[in-house]
Amino acid sequence: ERGPEGVTFLDPACGCGHFLARAYDYFRAAYLKQGFPAAQIPFLILKGNLFGVDLDPWALHLAALHLLEKDRETWGEQRGVPVLNLLRTDALNKQEPGISFLIRPFSVVAGNPPHVTNYARRSQRLDQSYIDTLKPQYQFSRGRTSNRYNLAMFFLERFLELLEPGGRAGIVLDGSGFQTTVYREIRAELYSRSLIRHFVAGLEAFPGVNNRQAILIMERADGKRREGHRIKYRWGLRGEVVEIPQDSWSGAWSKPVSPGVAPLLAKIEGIGRPLGELYRPISGMNVTNRPEAGLKPFLSQEPLDGTYHKAVFSGNISPYILRWPTLEQIEARGRKRKYICFDRKLARAVNQYLEARGEKARVSIGRSEERFRQPKLFVRQSLGGDRCIAAAYSADPEEYCDNSVYVINMRDPSYPLLYLLAILNSSLITFYAREAGFLSAASSATATRLPMGNSRGKGLRHLPIPAAKGSAQEPLVDLARQLMALGEKLKAAESQGDTSAVLALEERMAGLRRKVDEEVFSLYGLAPAQRDLIRRYLGDGEDAPGS
Repeated sequence: ERGPEGVTFLDPACGCGHFLARAYDYFRAAYLKQGFPAAQIPFLILKGNLFGVDLDPWALHLAALHLLEKDRETWGEQRGVPVLNLLRTDALNKQEPGISFLIRPFSVVAGNPPHVTNYARRSQRLDQSYIDTLKPQYQFSRGRTSNRYNLAMFFLERFLELLEPGGRAGIVLDGSGFQTTVYREIRAELYSRSLIRHFVAGLEAFPGVNNRQAILIMERADGKRREGHRIKYRWGLRGEVVEIPQDSWSGAWSKPVSPGVAPLLAKIEGIGRPLGELYRPISGMNVTNRPEAGLKPFLSQEPLDGTYHKAVFSGNISPYILRWPTLEQIEARGRKRKYICFDRKLARAVNQYLEARGEKARVSIGRSEERFRQPKLFVRQSLGGDRCIAAAYSADPEEYCDNSVYVINMRDPSYPLLYLLAILNSSLITFYAREAGFLSAASSATATRLPMGNSRGKGLRHLPIPAAKGSAQEPLVDLARQLMALGEKLKAAESQGDTSAVLALEERMAGLRRKVDEEVFSLYGLAPAQRDLIRRYLGDGEDAPGS
């Protein structure tokens, strides 16, 4: 609708200028397509199209170098350095001197602003006085009762405010945090003033970052009617696009169910009964094995390493299975305020020791001892960011777990734990949990607790489990036993450094897991096309709709 010379692009937290440099390439292509002389293009773009703001002077120096490297030979021949629109100021604080740079509206505002909170650990926490300075300046914070703030909330409103009518904003977000109630007011503000064009969730752009990222693209739409507008939602850059009416989506930023998947989810739910009716799920205990939290010295004779989980076929449970109490807890020290112990005599001894040392940490006596001493399953969302359900079996009465893990006991002898173990580790259950929307957006750097499930949403207790009995269970129970036996052999081979044995055992276990999947598919009565759909959605290739 207009030439490139009429479009302006702002990154209000530009850092080293990566977004600006990428935008430069698009402007250059547009100018060339319009027939502008190549010698003029660097000057046109850097003076009239690109604008960047940041607080860090060193970052702005790098941004300047980044932009001046673009077409350096071209502008160098003109014997003049192009003008750069880079300003050192706080784009959020509208009372900041020099903020007049941002009075004009922009066609596009885009970037990846800092996601700093006032409720993080002290060394990374945002100063409360700064939050108090910003709050009166922003609409979403007026009347807000919570004092939990993330800078991204202010940037979301600021991005929208800096746009011209009909302009577009694109922002990189914390994909899981943005879905929580902490962001409720800013989500409502965006809905009242914009058309949400795209929401791309489930991205893992930054290695080592705890949560996956999302991209939100919106259009400033003051006074525009929103009836009938549909948001294009996708999971991953290559995921299937699902259109959702904006009016029906204001409170739910989680993954919608694809129309092509909804009938299959309904069939799975129709075959099974809720897990909570057949088994007894409870939360784990509030303990931790992080060395800095002080529990590791309790377990000096039983180091917590990554070997235990090889005894089960799901994996990724190991850091959360603790074998304790032990007498070494008498030598306890650390910063944690509370530990849980089921040995009353030992608990008293540890408390006396801590009191004599002047330590504030205390040991509490757990009340659910009998639940842990029974044979049990440990269940959680897997580590590694692959968004799977992982389950492990234990009959050891001295094994407990962290509170990010759930414990499942048998309720009815007709439904053995090994039957459930195989089902929970199957592709079908991971597919169901992902598509039903209750696996978290954790990245490969972490894993987040599964929801237990309640009246407000689905969770572990709602997983549909077929109420099969007797001979119908035997194939899965037998496969679970075989996998656990091979897991023990795999653990031994790894500890001995026998690479060839490890590879052979892993291959055999992979074959058995495929058999588990086929048995589970049959148990739920899935047709070949439905089985193929699950495999495609769980696949890693570019053609996988759910990738």
